Amino acid sequence: MTFYISSTSDMTTNESTSEEDLGPGRDVLYMFGGARPVRFYERSEGNSLQLYNFDRDEWVNVKRKRKRRRNFSAVVAYEGCIWIIGGQLSNGRPTSSVLVYNPTKGHWRNGPKMRHKRHSLCAIVVDGDIYAVGGVKGTRELYETEAFTRRSGWVKKTPMYYRRSNFAIAARNGTIYALGGNSNVYDIIRSVESYPVHREDLRFWQLDALGLPNPRRGPKAAVVNDKLYVLGGDVGNTVAVKDFAARPLKWIKISELRHVPSRFDVVPFGTRLYVVGTVLKGAEYTFAEVFDTESCEWTSLQRPIGEPIPSVSAVIEKEYSRL
Repeated sequence: MTFYISSTSDMTTNESTSEEDLGPGRDVLYMFGGARPVRFYERSEGNSLQLYNFDRDEWVNVKRKRKRRRNFSAVVAYEGCIWIIGGQLSNGRPTSSVLVYNPTKGHWRNGPKMRHKRHSLCAIVVDGDIYAVGGVKGTRELYETEAFTRRSGWVKKTPMYYRRSNFAIAARNGTIYALGGNSNVYDIIRSVESYPVHREDLRFWQLDALGLPNPRRGPKAAVVNDKLYVLGGDVGNTVAVKDFAARPLKWIKISELRHVPSRFDVVPFGTRLYVVGTVLKGAEYTFAEVFDTESCEWTSLQRPIGEPIPSVSAVIEKEYSRL
């Protein structure tokens, strides 16, 4: 089965495709964005989009007709499309704009803008709604939270307790967790706070008594089998886990990243964590690997195509073929 890419120009209106008109879907790992090298110590915002074929262990470039460069965006899979939310434009300014990619048609379109311009934010889908949290605007970190619903568009939600950028986000049983990050340009924090989406009587962010093992800037997090995993961050390359079924609750170091990436992303899939990122110290390179949470073993994947791509985002979504 091959990936279907249309040569049609960018779309600016909503589009839908019935799965009844498509062949069987398979899951595909997409990697977006980053910055591209220009000259020594200079980078500009990139617009790379690659997909990973699990069966062939290879990456494929997805071409696009119009260049839309941005960096430090949040990426989620939502209703069969990939949403690239916010970020930093090539002029260095944050944006509230949203780009939506339909992998079935190979189309790009403009999505609904957020209420706040921001980069270095996090986003996650919980119960059919997209939540955009934190980030940076100007020189200040944000604590604003907003959610996108099909009925109401982007709506304001209760802000976080701490201002955060470069933090991790994960969700479990309708509760969103924000972990670590920067509270300002100088301070790196270890605090964890949670937002219970389902609780009508308790819809505000709550500080967890059990923070991260240490302050972390730029970590990533994921939930697998009722366990919360946090990976990496500027303080090191450790992988720690918190088992919600265990008592007492505590963080346990179980492994280390085999690379110490400057920027990376983590995508949970089944019992595995797929990691893509870029190492910028010494020989620069982009890598991809998978961590099996049951065996605690790492497996290397084929490296993404082309030059190193810092600040990548990754997501898994279905790919379909036309009947």
